[in-house]
Amino acid sequence: MSKYDVTSKDLLKENLSVLHGAVIVDTYVETDDWDAWPGLVLEVTDKNGKKFFDSVIVSQDMEGNGPGVLLGLENIVESVGSEVV
Repeated sequence: MSKYDVTSKDLLKENLSVLHGAVIVDTYVETDDWDAWPGLVLEVTDKNGKKFFDSVIVSQDMEGNGPGVLLGLENIVESVGSEVV
């Protein structure tokens, strides 16, 4: 396993900042033939103050030996706009 890269950490922190102030309005479970993942439906505000709904799926292997990822976060980052807090 390689050491994390500081640039990746900074980008992740910036991307996660679009969730500041977001409200979890619902939860769900995404499934396939092998696994189930927790999902969060969020109410998010874009850079112009307009509210919209989107979701993320929390993904990580069961052993917990990976950093995890919020699938769908990139879509929210794009929807919020380039001026991330």
